[in-house]
Amino acid sequence: MGEREWVAYYAVSDQPDELVRVSLEDLRPEKFLSLTRAFERTPLQPDDFIRARDFRWRSVDGLEIQGWLYRAPNPRGTIVYVHGGRPTITKTG
Repeated sequence: MGEREWVAYYAVSDQPDELVRVSLEDLRPEKFLSLTRAFERTPLQPDDFIRARDFRWRSVDGLEIQGWLYRAPNPRGTIVYVHGGRPTITKTG
């Protein structure tokens, strides 16, 4: 690995999280080199994932709350996961 390359943890909503090698010369995700090769090690395919949608609402005191909404194609229930701190997804798509 060269001086201008990093190993990074890459997490997006439409694929498994993985470790990637990143060239500082080209930071486009399509240029990342997968080190875990997640899609080679699982039967999951890109179409099995749901893309996150930025979702915002107002609390009773007027504060805007931000979250991520995943809409399943054939929902059978609802899961709500509430946590504090910074969001870990900073960009969709």
